[in-house]
Amino acid sequence: MKPLTFSIVCTLMLTGFALLTWISLPELEHYPVHWNAAGVADGFAGRNAVLGVLMIIPVTLTFMTMLFHFIPSLEPLRQNFEDSRKAYHTIWIALIIFLTIIGIMICLPYKTEDGHSGTLVIRAVGIGTSLLFIGIGNVLATVRQNFMLGIRTPWTLSSELSWEKTHRLGGKLFVLAGVIGIIACALSPVKGLLASVFAVLAASIICAIYSYMIWKDDPHKRR
Repeated sequence: MKPLTFSIVCTLMLTGFALLTWISLPELEHYPVHWNAAGVADGFAGRNAVLGVLMIIPVTLTFMTMLFHFIPSLEPLRQNFEDSRKAYHTIWIALIIFLTIIGIMICLPYKTEDGHSGTLVIRAVGIGTSLLFIGIGNVLATVRQNFMLGIRTPWTLSSELSWEKTHRLGGKLFVLAGVIGIIACALSPVKGLLASVFAVLAASIICAIYSYMIWKDDPHKRR
């Protein structure tokens, strides 16, 4: 299935699931719309507010689908981007799957009478984010120099050597960050999610510094 078709199908399915969840809500004066780290509801609102919460991810999916579909037409280095098309499609599909799962997790608290533990949602977000970065890391080294996809620093964009070496390193670091995130989330949902975010931030900072170091010593860099 093509990424665009896949995105549209996921968006429509999640939108339908969210609307059915909202329609089937019991008649209450207030509904939970926010849960703390312990899984206890600490924010309440009316029925219309719940619809807004449930539609956050479907709207995001719609925007992301349009963005991913039109990005290639805006790329100046079109041939390099076309050579990276497989990696682009992999990242596109992985992100859509991730967002769809998150959208389902947001709906689940309203499908049970006694609510849904917020810790399960947090754990799912953390593990899902980690798996997403493992997927990205596995294809990152195959991305050729372009302006829309990859680790785009001033130094990778002005040096092909910096781009290639940084993406090889970045692929390994993102996979490592994902593995760390999965292990951490399995042990503690909240701390695991934080560990996942910090691992990815650390990988990004290392890549930025590394890209500069390679650029500095590249005799063929563009100034």
